[in-house]
Amino acid sequence: MMTMNIAEVLNNCIQKARRLPITTAMKFLKDILQRWFNGRREQARKNSTYLGKAAVGHCKERNEWSLTYNVYPIELTVYLVKDGKHDGLVDIEHCTYTCHNWGLDQLPCDHAIAVARFTKTNFNSLYHEYYNTSWMQTAYALAINPILHPSVWEVPDEVGSVIVLPPNSKRQAGRLKERRIPSAGEVRRQKKCSNCGEQCHNRMGCPNPRWQPNNGQLNTSISVEQPTQPTPMTRRQCACSVCHVLGHNRKTCPLVEHSLPMTGTLTDGDTTHL
Repeated sequence: MMTMNIAEVLNNCIQKARRLPITTAMKFLKDILQRWFNGRREQARKNSTYLGKAAVGHCKERNEWSLTYNVYPIELTVYLVKDGKHDGLVDIEHCTYTCHNWGLDQLPCDHAIAVARFTKTNFNSLYHEYYNTSWMQTAYALAINPILHPSVWEVPDEVGSVIVLPPNSKRQAGRLKERRIPSAGEVRRQKKCSNCGEQCHNRMGCPNPRWQPNNGQLNTSISVEQPTQPTPMTRRQCACSVCHVLGHNRKTCPLVEHSLPMTGTLTDGDTTHL
């Protein structure tokens, strides 16, 4: 949490809530913080180790990296660590290393872990107290109380008599920005078109609508400038329900014209023809 930019996390979470009114946006932000605090509080309560979950994972990873390092004592608390690439001095008492990573975020590097294993020092003493479980429990101990209904609020008279007017400001022209302004030197990842694979546009605004994936090449049999002709629709032919021949139906079937009527009752004179 110390090395994480919390502003970036909140900016991504409340990106859609910025379009809401200010009271609804604040309620949305309060619900997010309540959920976060409750999750971290339960995680700290269930943690049985001295260090937090992130610090324990960091310690295991650095310990595996430093298994092949060679440690040579220089003074009582200063040691030379050789890893084959970046050799340096580690001061185990003042928690310093020549790469300055240890003093930057108070997390021991792999060279410090190698010295602690060489001197049989507990790894927990190398981490700052901010990374232990007790500090995490203290940080998330306070609860974020919900806002009750305005009918149960106890508002003093001197506060209730004040009329708060909206700020006298003019809204800027154009659509409101939803993305933050990138910092100096920051490079944003550009999205690629799923149709042609090029950048700076998407599938809806693709200038190559006739791109067909054929080993990564454009189908040259169809010109891009030439408009496509609409495919004529072919009507499905139905078969006659009497003779099952295509081209006509029951009403125009030649067999129905010479057949006997299907309605009415047969008379005595009609039975002579049967």
